[in-house]
Amino acid sequence: MRKIAAVAELYNAQLAPHIYCGPVAHAAAAHVAHTCPNFLILETIHTDFHRDIVVDPLPWSDGYLVATDRSGLGLELNHSVIAANPYRADRPLHLSSDAPAGAHDAPSGPHQVDSPFSLA
Repeated sequence: MRKIAAVAELYNAQLAPHIYCGPVAHAAAAHVAHTCPNFLILETIHTDFHRDIVVDPLPWSDGYLVATDRSGLGLELNHSVIAANPYRADRPLHLSSDAPAGAHDAPSGPHQVDSPFSLA
């Protein structure tokens, strides 16, 4: 993403990545975004599940994501929530566009997602 941003900057184009994968991918993209002078916006998804799988989410202030001095990506994962919601190969991923009707229904497991998509 950083190389794409550098080429875009040559043409005065802004960077607006679409990160629809959850808090880990969002944190990685945010770290890159903080280094790009042509960064515009970071599109992402936030659900109750995404909030619950991290112990302490990245900090926000006045609608802006604040650069953190925490180590790594700045996230600590909540392993008990992740363990309670394992990936299931018998269900399509929540972001699959070719899934059969009903495949994205909310999971019946221990974590009900406030979203039209299934994250389990």
